[in-house]
Amino acid sequence: MATAESLFRLHRRDAAFDFSPVVVDFAKAIELQTNLVLRRALVGAKPAERHANVDGRTVDITSGEFWGIGTLARVIGETEELNQALKRRLLHGAVWFTASLPPILRELAALRNPAAHSSAVSRETAKRIRNQILGIGGGSVLVELARVRAL
Repeated sequence: MATAESLFRLHRRDAAFDFSPVVVDFAKAIELQTNLVLRRALVGAKPAERHANVDGRTVDITSGEFWGIGTLARVIGETEELNQALKRRLLHGAVWFTASLPPILRELAALRNPAAHSSAVSRETAKRIRNQILGIGGGSVLVELARVRAL
């Protein structure tokens, strides 16, 4: 988060700067925190509740593997048993985590993956993502994610 914010502030007046590292670093922070919450919430859950299809294979989401942001969006938002288990096993923020977070993760994945490999990110796109994650002018993804607690 600090690196993303520092880069953004350093170059925010430079419209020609490629803001890809800003988006990549913000996405990485959300990805890491989401992995931690997901793993904590599903520890001790029934096997059927913590398994999901990832790239054609059935995996235990609590295995310790680090899941990418696009995978997290699919697993949380599209795996019904896992989604329902999360709703039961999260103390605060269950509805936000299971319903609101997956579309945010999908949007970040759609921006981050090309930004990390080939496409430049504009200042306006980076600013919009930064504002959404930090809560500038609205709710904060980071704050909402920090509020989510496992039982």
